[in-house]
Amino acid sequence: SRVLEVGSGFGCNLLRIQQFAAEAVGVDIDPTYLAFGPLFAEFAGLPAPKTVCARAESLPFDDGSFDSCS
Repeated sequence: SRVLEVGSGFGCNLLRIQQFAAEAVGVDIDPTYLAFGPLFAEFAGLPAPKTVCARAESLPFDDGSFDSCS
């Protein structure tokens, strides 16, 4: 499954999500927060999560790019 976390911040949730999803991507508006994701991942011994700096109102993904949650 492809999971998108909007407002991912430091990426702490992404570290857990990426263990169960085929792909997990985090989006946050603040690049400073996103810079900490790889550091947390390294500390946890996990691969760095994929992240994108963008506003939730204008995500840079095509509709249907991620699986829906029901």
